[in-house]
Amino acid sequence: MRNLNLSHRSEACPTHLTLDGHRVVVSPVFWAYWEFATERQAVFHRKVEGCPPPWSADPVLQHYRFTNAYRASDRVTQFLIQEVQYIDEFRAEDVVLRTLLFKIFNRPSTWRYLVSHFGQPTAAEFDSVAFTRALDERFRAGDRLYNPAYIMPSPPMGHERKHANHLELLEHLVRSGGLTNLLRSRTLEDLYQRLLEVPSFGPFLAFQYAIDLNYSVAFDFDERSHVVAGPGALRGIEKCFVSTGGLGPEDVIRAVANSADQFLAPLGFRDLWGRELQP
Repeated sequence: MRNLNLSHRSEACPTHLTLDGHRVVVSPVFWAYWEFATERQAVFHRKVEGCPPPWSADPVLQHYRFTNAYRASDRVTQFLIQEVQYIDEFRAEDVVLRTLLFKIFNRPSTWRYLVSHFGQPTAAEFDSVAFTRALDERFRAGDRLYNPAYIMPSPPMGHERKHANHLELLEHLVRSGGLTNLLRSRTLEDLYQRLLEVPSFGPFLAFQYAIDLNYSVAFDFDERSHVVAGPGALRGIEKCFVSTGGLGPEDVIRAVANSADQFLAPLGFRDLWGRELQP
């Protein structure tokens, strides 16, 4: 395990590159990005293999939490897949509802609390009033309902509490045919556009939910077919690139994903058992 100590790379690495056929100018942070991705993935594999901590010699990786190189292997996403989407056989409408219900709060403890009170949520038995009462109790007890990873705007449903507005929004999707509308999607971009029509689902959340829904049996779209640059990606691009050669943020993401192997292979990157990195 090595300390990344990336300051020495600023003068040693080229600044002018061709990414997926496009000429760009990169900063030293671009090279740090690949070093970090390799070491972060190595940490993941060391944990899976049962190695004792510390899982990295790098002090930053020792003391701070970061998402995995693969979104699907993050702890909360794994909970979504294993405990929400594939715990049993559900109708497609149920899978969509369950996914959105979990991801709006994005907190396993909130999901477990609801399941303990109402059993496994389904579209036919979803009751926003009852769910709100239960979460009111949890809120009054001082428990967090939402994962702070996302900024969650409250939909305009007329309630004082955000969780009541979100639960009524979900019931509206159930009763109005909104879930069926999502299931009519023919591509990942189509699914994203339909999610954008849901009140309070802006571009970032709509894309995150599209990817989350695509993990389930209800959809099977190519993850590389559509991408939306969120706030973190935009900041990362600004740090990594002096010039993108005229490429927009989404095109940069695709070019980086398509070129990943040429930068990761020399560093000894270990993939996710054959799964490619996605945009």
